[in-house]
Amino acid sequence: DGLTDLPNRDSLLAAFPALLQRADETQSCVALLVAEVDDFRAINASLGFQAGDAVLIELAARLRALGDARRQVFHLRPGKFALMVAEAPREEEQIL
Repeated sequence: DGLTDLPNRDSLLAAFPALLQRADETQSCVALLVAEVDDFRAINASLGFQAGDAVLIELAARLRALGDARRQVFHLRPGKFALMVAEAPREEEQIL
């Protein structure tokens, strides 16, 4: 994505089949978390596109900090992001 410098929706769709295959091989799971800014269009409408872009850039930077070898962040569309966690433990293996 040119604005946020994050992989986009097409990148997520391209990466997902290989991650599912790897999860099957390792008996682990793939988790996909999607977050959306409520009423993002209102930010653009009331404050302008520059303000909306600044919000997206800041959100992308904060979400990118969550990424590592197992976690990857994607920018799906304006105001919508996804965090994909590869090789997540199965539910019964998680420690609460």
